[in-house]
Order: sequence, then structure tokens, then C-alpha cells
Amino acid sequence: MFRNQINIRIFFITCFILLASSAVTYLIIAYATPVSYTTMITSRFENTEENILPSFVTENDNHITSFTITNISQPDNVRIFNISSQRDMVVAALIDVIPSLIISMLVISFLGALFYSRYITRLSNALSELKNAHIALKQDMERERELEMQRTAFFSAVSHELKTPVTILKGQLHGMLDGVGIYQNRDKYLSKALQVTCRMENLVQEILTVSRMESNQMSPRLQTINLNNLITQQIDEIDDLLVYKEMTVSLSIAESISITVDPVLLQKVISNLLSNAVFYAPEKASLSLSAIQTLQYTELQVENSGSHIPEEALPHVFEAFYRADRSRSRITGGSGLGLYIVQMILTLHHAWFHIENTSGGVRFTIRFPKDVFPPS
Repeated sequence: MFRNQINIRIFFITCFILLASSAVTYLIIAYATPVSYTTMITSRFENTEENILPSFVTENDNHITSFTITNISQPDNVRIFNISSQRDMVVAALIDVIPSLIISMLVISFLGALFYSRYITRLSNALSELKNAHIALKQDMERERELEMQRTAFFSAVSHELKTPVTILKGQLHGMLDGVGIYQNRDKYLSKALQVTCRMENLVQEILTVSRMESNQMSPRLQTINLNNLITQQIDEIDDLLVYKEMTVSLSIAESISITVDPVLLQKVISNLLSNAVFYAPEKASLSLSAIQTLQYTELQVENSGSHIPEEALPHVFEAFYRADRSRSRITGGSGLGLYIVQMILTLHHAWFHIENTSGGVRFTIRFPKDVFPPS
């Protein structure tokens, strides 16, 4: 719309300029031609020293006499009359061509304005496209630079995270091989070494998951699943931990609720959320899960009681290797990639999510849109 308005405006401005220039040119010609013509004729009369008239021939006594009458000047009033008449003829001729001239001016102005406005518009479009391409290229370069910085920071953090368990494992193995001090009890520290190895394995698996997702090598394999069944299965897997911490679980999810997701990826989301909710909650705390389904989305909430996230930490909880509770070690506090992976999976599913403190604890809310992945 805006481009069409510019095109029309340029067209009318060009028409006006061409018409005005043509009209001015014609007025100059109409004024200059009679004046120049009169000046030319007057100059010719004034510079002529004699008017040559026709010769007369007479016969007298068989003699032929010829003579020429010279230096007979015309009267001034006759000369002025002749000049005025000729000038009026020129003016009349110019007036006679006005209709044809106006039509020609209109046609030429219209065609010229049409061509010029299209040329200017094409030039403007080319410049706009070039500008947009430049902006897009700049944005891509900035995005690539930001991703590169994120990758560098991520792998730096990975190296730092792996350093601690590797150092612990190395010390335990050396102690058992040397048989010094407490490490003489090999069975005990072999068990601890195995635990460290398992944590390192889990960390490596999570790093590989992040790497595949960041390189766009992982796309969701969608299925329509029952949400109640999936969450019940995940709760059963952490039942020992719930019993150990004497936590109560409240489940309010209708058995009829089904969603279209990648079940493997969603299991990882639910597992990470439940692990965090149980791990950071005090003993005898409560864990509640609820879900509602509308025409636009399916909403899932996971909430634990008895703990809060520091307000200054809330904007950072989805960052890789970020731990809100700095008092916990890397061994007891998880890998620091749980919520980072949750964020990536939910973004892959075009889901909205939010974490917040409530009056009694911490609540995590997810909304899966229904129109993005229709039921298969």
C-alpha cells in the first residue's frame, strides 16, 4: 500500500513538472517569435538603401527607351502595416497549434511520468531489498557470533564440570592401589568410584543430548499419548526417593487428557522436573501435579512445597550449569543441565513454560499448544 502511494505520488509530480516545463517553453516561444520576427523585418527595411522597382520600356520615334525608377521609398504607415500584418499571422499560427500542442504535451507528460515513476519505484525497491538483505545478513552474523560465544561458554563449563568427578575418581583409584589409610577398604571405595563413574556417565549423556539438540540433529518423533499414564510412570520411577524423604504426592490429571508430543523427550522433561522438585524439597514436603485441557492448549503444573528459589536466581535457572543453591556440591546438586535441557525440549515443542515462587513452594507451568502438533 505504501509503495503504491509513493508510485502514484511520483507519477503526478513528474506529470506536473513536464506539463509546467512544456507550458513555459511554449510561452517563451509564443512571446519571442513575433518579437524576433518584427525586429528582423524592421532591420531589413532600415538597412535597405533603395527599393528597386520594375523597369519601364517606351517606344518613341523608333527608339526604345528604358529607365528605372529608384530611391522611391514606401510611406512609413504602409511599411508598419505590412510588418504588423505579418506578425499577426505568426501569432495566429501559434494560436492555431495550441490544441495539438496541448494534446502532445499531455501524451508526452503521461508517458514520461509513467516511465519515470516506474523507474524510480524499481530503483527504490532494489535499494529496499538491498537494505533488507544487509540487515538480515547482519542479524545472521550477530546470531552466529552469539551462538559461537554460547558454545564456547558451554564447553568451557563442561570441562570444568568434568574436572571435579575425574579428580575424585583418580584420587580414589590411587588410594586403593596404594592401600593407604581409609582406602584400604577397597569394597567401600570401589562402590564410591562406581557412583562417581555413573554420575559422569549421566553428565556425558546430557552433554550429548544438548549437543544434538543445539546442532538441530534431534527432531521430535510425535505421538499422541495419555498424559496421566506418562506422569504416573515417572512418579513410580522415583518412588524410593519419595519414600526416603517421606513426601506425599497429589495427582490431579484426568485420564482422558492426551497430547501430541515426543514421548521420549517429554519423559526426560517430567523426570527432570520431578527430580528437582523432590531433591530441593525438605523432608515430609508435598508434591502436586495437575493438568487441564482447553481448546487452545494443555497445561501441566508441577509444584513442591517447603522451598523457594532466590528471586535474583529465577532469571538464570535455565542457563547451563547454573545452580540456584550454591551450598550444594556438584555431586549432590546434579549436573546443572536439567532445566537447560527442559528448556530446549519444550522450545522444540513450541510450548510456553514458566517457573515461579508461590506462597508455599515453587511451581513450574507448561502449556502445550494444540494447533502446532495436531493429533496423529
